[in-house]
Amino acid sequence: MRIYAAIILIILICGWPVLTTHHILKDLPDKNQIFDTIEKKVRTSSTLILDDKDRIIAELSVKRKIPVTIDEIPDQLIQAFLHAEDQHFFTHGPLSFSGIFRAAWFNLRNQKRIQGGSTITQQLARIFFLGRKKTFHRKILEIGLSFRLESLLSKDQILSLYLNHVYLGRGAYGVEAAAHVYFGKRCKDLNIAESALLAALPRAPSKLAPHKYPEQAVQKRNLVLDLMKSSDYLTDEQWKSARQEPLHIRNMVHRSPPDIAWMVARIKDQLRKKWLAYGNRQRGLIVTTAIDRKKNLSETQKLSSIMKKLNHNKQAKEIMEVAHICVNIRTSLISCMQGSVSFQNNQFNRVYRLKRSPGTLILPAVYAYARLNGQFSYPHIMKGFWDDLYYGEFRQSRTLVSLLGFPAIAEFMENIGFSVDSSAEQLTDIRTSPAHIADIMLSIFQGEQYQKSRIIASVRDDNGTLLSESSLEQKQKIFPDHFGYLIRSFMKAKTREGRPYNGITGVSEDLQNGWFAGKSGETLHVLWIGSEYGRSRLGKTKQEALTLIGKIAEELFPDKDSDPSDYMFPEQKNMGFHRYTDRRGALRTVPFITL
Repeated sequence: MRIYAAIILIILICGWPVLTTHHILKDLPDKNQIFDTIEKKVRTSSTLILDDKDRIIAELSVKRKIPVTIDEIPDQLIQAFLHAEDQHFFTHGPLSFSGIFRAAWFNLRNQKRIQGGSTITQQLARIFFLGRKKTFHRKILEIGLSFRLESLLSKDQILSLYLNHVYLGRGAYGVEAAAHVYFGKRCKDLNIAESALLAALPRAPSKLAPHKYPEQAVQKRNLVLDLMKSSDYLTDEQWKSARQEPLHIRNMVHRSPPDIAWMVARIKDQLRKKWLAYGNRQRGLIVTTAIDRKKNLSETQKLSSIMKKLNHNKQAKEIMEVAHICVNIRTSLISCMQGSVSFQNNQFNRVYRLKRSPGTLILPAVYAYARLNGQFSYPHIMKGFWDDLYYGEFRQSRTLVSLLGFPAIAEFMENIGFSVDSSAEQLTDIRTSPAHIADIMLSIFQGEQYQKSRIIASVRDDNGTLLSESSLEQKQKIFPDHFGYLIRSFMKAKTREGRPYNGITGVSEDLQNGWFAGKSGETLHVLWIGSEYGRSRLGKTKQEALTLIGKIAEELFPDKDSDPSDYMFPEQKNMGFHRYTDRRGALRTVPFITL
């Protein structure tokens, strides 16, 4: 009996690992599950925002992942990873017993863990299916998955998946994202030393982070270079040169720089609403824009300086706020934006969310409705428009309101995007945003058919498929025929009279909101400066407030319009002129269109 008991005990002791292994391997995913998991992982990548020169300026993802094909990865980068992780990857199977012993010997000799015993296939199994927790159960699954992966995928496919998904620190997954994060370049442009540095990171990306621990990172990089030299992949000259190369790690800005923070925040909102690509949907997108980094930085600095002086000189009861937007007149694409004095202190974007009385900038819409109503000729309308804008008053427009009726004008205003409360009784009760003023001005500069301002030029998915393009958006019509030409003629006349900008200024009746709208070259600018909570005024009188806004516009846009011609329109052959004497006794000539 004792003999039989001993035999049974021996069988149990020897058979337990076999039975346990068999039980664990039953949990292995099948072929379809493996490919589904790979598909999901591959399609989880960063949403990239590109500027007007197609440079990456922001990434809307915690996991930075920029997939590239194996052909786009240079051989020296591939060899650096192979030497560091699995030198004989292409010649052995899912496991490498010689690799395990060689790694153990190399690490023992250098008294550091430099090489790992796991194959790249085993590492891929951990990346896609298992995680990094070390248990007997997980190790058995890792081995089983490695055999299954090599039965389903080629070596090139496994290597490509590994190089695109291995974590390399600083939120970067894959060699392309890491090349951008650490060096600000494509992986195809990395040199030998930079390639070796990336290959040194997979085992301990946080402990070897080159921006935090440069000495440790260089030491590990040099050990990878030694491995590449020992196999004669590198010549003596290449090896020495790479070892002596100092670290040049890019300064990583985790938050959007202040000059483009408003633009990036707006793009996030647009993506959430329309494509659900940021956050809800695990898909990477490539977002092209017309963001001009140089212009954003320059105008942000100018505005900050202007507002600092304004708030200091006025000694106001509250800090005066600002909103500014630039739009390309030809394309309707926004090139720069500032939603407040400081994005860090206040993320309320006044370009879109502010609703204030626009002062005289409301007049184009008022006189457009008068013409659309058909009761008034262009000479009559333009005479009133000229006087109202020239003197910064509402006398003529108030006459129009009394003749046409405020409810009818208010309905028209609502239809073209102005905010009109049910309790509104006069033009000063109508509110709007800087972004809406920009759209109104676009309709004036682009002509009768115009396209609303857009912050996104196009969106492509991570396969390169075009999802949306701003030029495909339908154009709209607000103003009657030829009206935009007349307003532009007025603005050019103002420029000829000595203004350094081709634009118009406006101040609300309570003197708490100052506006500027005009163009410089092909760029439309809309600026609002005002009291945040109604405790300060821009001046003691309307003329003083208008003068202040004019000086700010002159300081912000010091050069005269470089293209004062009506480049969006041919000259009107049926243009006429109307002469009249203004309230101050001066003879004026107003352009109009003969119909």
